Amino acid sequence: MFHRQPDPSASDVEAARATATTSTRAEIDRVTGSVVSPALVRPALVASGNKDLCDFGRHNWKVNDSYDLACSQDRDTVVGFDVETFRAQAVALHAALVADGWVESEMHLDRVVSEYWDARASFGNPLYGVSDLPAASYTRADRRQLITVAWLDSTASDLDTALGNPWGDVAVIHDVVDEETVRNALVGKRYAVTIRIGTTYWQK
Repeated sequence: MFHRQPDPSASDVEAARATATTSTRAEIDRVTGSVVSPALVRPALVASGNKDLCDFGRHNWKVNDSYDLACSQDRDTVVGFDVETFRAQAVALHAALVADGWVESEMHLDRVVSEYWDARASFGNPLYGVSDLPAASYTRADRRQLITVAWLDSTASDLDTALGNPWGDVAVIHDVVDEETVRNALVGKRYAVTIRIGTTYWQK
C-alpha cells in the first residue's frame, strides 16, 4: 500500500480551512454568548484559544486508515462563573445545549452529574472535585462538528492537560488557552467551564 503524502498547505485544503475558520469562530461566539452564558450565574469570558492541526493517514501492514490527510480546527473559550454549588449549572447547560440542537454523545452533562458528581462529590482523599469530572460532548447532525464541555475549579492541578494539549502531525495554528489567565480568573470565580468546538474540515 503506497500513498503519496498529501500537502496540508495545498490550495483545496487551504480553502476548506478558510471556510472552517469563519464558521467555527462564528459558532463558538454564538454558543458562548447565547447558549452557555445564559445558563450560568454571573458568567465572565476569561480566556480563548484556537488550534488547527492535520494528521497523515497511516498505511502499513498493521494499520490502514481510511484517509491520507485529516485536518481539524478547535476553538476554545473558558467562561468563569460564581455560584455556591455548580450542579444546577451543569443541568441547566445540558438543557440549553440540547434545546440549541446539539445531540448528546454517550457522555453528556446529565450523565456526568448523575454518575460521577452525585456519586463521588465530597468523597476520597483528596476530595473528588469539579476538575475531576470527565468531559461531556455533543455533536451536530452531520457529525463534522463536536462540542466538548469540561469543568474547572481552583483545585485543578494540571491546567495544561485540563485545557487540552495540541496533538497532530502538522500544527497549522497553535494559539492555546493561557494557563496563567485561567488560574488568575479562578481566584475570583469559584468555577469555570471550558467550551471547545471542533470542526473536521478535511479528510481525504
